[in-house]
Amino acid sequence: AQAGEVSPIEALRAENDGDLAGIDLQNARRETADARLELARLLGQREPLFGRAEGALTEEATPPDPATVVDSLAALPDVSRWDAETRRLESSLLLARRSPWPDLTFTGGVRRYTTTGEKAYLAGVALPLPLFDRNRGAVVEASALLDQGRLEREAEEQRLLSAAAAARRALEQAGEETRALRESVLPKAEEVFAALTEGYQRGKFSLLDLLEARRSMAAARLKYVDALVRLNVAKADMDRLTAADAEPDSGVDP
Repeated sequence: AQAGEVSPIEALRAENDGDLAGIDLQNARRETADARLELARLLGQREPLFGRAEGALTEEATPPDPATVVDSLAALPDVSRWDAETRRLESSLLLARRSPWPDLTFTGGVRRYTTTGEKAYLAGVALPLPLFDRNRGAVVEASALLDQGRLEREAEEQRLLSAAAAARRALEQAGEETRALRESVLPKAEEVFAALTEGYQRGKFSLLDLLEARRSMAAARLKYVDALVRLNVAKADMDRLTAADAEPDSGVDP
């Protein structure tokens, strides 16, 4: 701009882009600091005692077979805990049904008759008959709680099935988006930027054209990273629902 090769407006536009990028950088640093503090609290630390968190984002993820997902849900703690609760409620119902039948009571002793001076040995058996109190209230309550437990287990299964279906859809959509960005959008944006850079150096294009091409390439890269994040989050949700082990890091650095 000082040499008169580009207009001051174009230079101002470039400086403005740089200022906006600096603001985004500061926001990202603050978000990183907040995330470190939150992770430290989860680890029981007042301040982060760990170094830099590093990892790789998976670029490809194949959705599991629906039948495999359904079979895996039964092994999750979300469902298995209801199996244990159902067994407990069944035991409570059985106990309530047996409660009306009292235990036998045996008695024994010696009796001395004062008139004759003789002694007699006594033995007795007592069995109360539950003619009026058959513990029906407790049986009805235990039966209702058992039915409620079974219904809650079914509701939990349906919730997990819905969550698995949602995670599968998110995994498929994020996978399609990442493939399209990686195989088509990003290469084209980089090719356009490279061509405009060469043309700008030869004086065929203006600085604004070059800045716009760079902005489009940066936006495509950011969109690709966002798609990778959604892909990995969906994969983590699916792995949890299918009780799958996490795969080793084998992807692109975030």
